[in-house]
This record gives sequence, C-alpha cells and structure tokens, in this order.
Amino acid sequence: MKIFRISNLLLLCVAAALGTVLFWTSQAVQQAEDTLAEIQLSVRQERESIRVLATEWDYLNRPQRLEELAAQYLRVKPADSAQFIESAGEIPVPPTAVIPPAKPALYAQPVSTQPRPAAKPPIPSEYIKASEKKSFERLIQTVGGDE
Repeated sequence: MKIFRISNLLLLCVAAALGTVLFWTSQAVQQAEDTLAEIQLSVRQERESIRVLATEWDYLNRPQRLEELAAQYLRVKPADSAQFIESAGEIPVPPTAVIPPAKPALYAQPVSTQPRPAAKPPIPSEYIKASEKKSFERLIQTVGGDE
C-alpha cells in the first residue's frame, strides 16, 4: 500500500505543478492580449489624430486663404509689365571685384609663429567698375528698392 500512496502523492504533486504552470501561462497570455489591445487602440487614436491634422493643414493651406493673408499682412502688389524682361541680355551682370592675381609660390614658405589677422577688410569701391555699379543700382530701382 505504501507504493500506491507514494505514486499517488507524486502524481498529485506533478498535477499541481502542471496546473500552476498552466494557470501562470494563461495569465501571462491574458496580460499580453490586454497590452496588445491597448497598443492597438493607441495606434488607432494616433492615426485618427494624424488624419484630422492633415485635414486641418489642407484647410489652412487653401490658395484663396493664403492669398487673402498675403494681401492683408504682406502688402504684396501684382507685378507690372515693366518688371518683366524680354531677353536674357537685359539681366544686369552682378558686380565682381577686380582682385590682382596672387603670385604663385615656387618654394615652400616658412611657417610663421605670428597669429593670423581675424578678417580681411571689405573690397574698396574703387575696384568695382562704375558700369557695374550703375547696372546694380538700376536693378535695385526696378525691383522696388525705393522703400
């Protein structure tokens, strides 16, 4: 009888351990399913808010509304026919500085221990051609630089 009781007791312990593992596993699965449902709900809410924001963005960027705001706040005027050019030759050439060419170094120069100057001064206006100055000033006047 003792053998029968020991095997019964052993089977009862194994059944209890397997039942505990089964219960723990089912609870873990239930918690994972709840977490998954919360995440899916959160994703749906974020997608809905993105859709609403995209709709609002499209509404705010309507061309009619932007035109009204530009007229109200930017004081933009329509372009005159005099502001258009008929050929590319009418575009003034931007002023270029006339800088004398540098002498090429024939040999390696010794390294100086003196600190370098912070910045070069601007190019004097004598080096800019008078015709380039006039064409630049005419461009500024044409564009509307009178203000």
